[in-house]
Amino acid sequence: MLGLLLASSLGIWLLSRDPGPGVDIPDPVAKAEEPAPHDPDTLPVVPSPPETPRAPRADPGRPQDSARTDGIGSLRGVLLDRSGKGVPTRWTLVLSPNPAIRTPTPRSELRVEFHAAEERFHIPDVPLGAYEVWVDAPGLNRRATPVLLVRGSESPFISLELHARGYLEGVVLDVNGAAVAELQVSLISVSGQGDLGVRTDGAGRYLFDDLIDGDYQLVIGARHNPLVGPEDLSFQAPSLHYPLRRVPELGSVLVHAIDKQRLPIAGARVDGFAPDGGILGGDCDAQGACIVRNLVPGRYRLSVRGTGDAVGRGVCFVRAGEQAEIEVIVRD
Repeated sequence: MLGLLLASSLGIWLLSRDPGPGVDIPDPVAKAEEPAPHDPDTLPVVPSPPETPRAPRADPGRPQDSARTDGIGSLRGVLLDRSGKGVPTRWTLVLSPNPAIRTPTPRSELRVEFHAAEERFHIPDVPLGAYEVWVDAPGLNRRATPVLLVRGSESPFISLELHARGYLEGVVLDVNGAAVAELQVSLISVSGQGDLGVRTDGAGRYLFDDLIDGDYQLVIGARHNPLVGPEDLSFQAPSLHYPLRRVPELGSVLVHAIDKQRLPIAGARVDGFAPDGGILGGDCDAQGACIVRNLVPGRYRLSVRGTGDAVGRGVCFVRAGEQAEIEVIVRD
């Protein structure tokens, strides 16, 4: 024990003893000396890479320059019947500017009529450009063929196939599974080919016949306040069986239009609306009666107009699965 204490004391004395002059002990926490900065004049010069000139970005909507589409050409072709009905006696060849390909000078639609069941055609004096070409005739579908008339190809030859139109059908039931008859169904063309409207039959079935290929919206009920839709659909002949659609249980109203002598007013016009957007409308028969079906349940304000400025007003309540009845006196 005594030896251990003597050894420890000797070690402390050796560490604390002054080493004397001329002996340099480095500081363990001293910072390393920073290197001297380089003289920028002595650094090697690295030349910058030369800039690569960029080609101007091409406009994707103008694939053809004015030099290629400046001029007049012609279009030749033949009709190939795929409808089974033969080439119609009267038909129209339509050349419409292709919306997917723009040319420096906008083109207008061209329509050329034929009257003798011609199977071949030659259209002179066609401005060069991009077109969609099809045959317009009753019962024929619209199958457009893209055509590009440019310098070096001023008179292309094309084949146009004639296809029959198709049909779309569907069924409307209420929430209880009952068929909904006399319900308005509309088919709205997205491409502006014309809107169509039909009513369901006693089995709740509706049918759009003689239908052209295209994109549509289906609406069941009044267009401004539909029961179903608008629903987007894409139609292509020959047929489309639209899925079953269900609507709430509806009601109806029987309106009697009479004058101050309580005589019926034939042909009186009946209009009405409900706060939730429901509407009704119809004309009275020879007995002054008007039945309006397929109404959304609710409170309806009615307006009945006779001849001249004669008008009558009333309020009725339509309930699901029931027929309301109201008598409206039309006064001058």
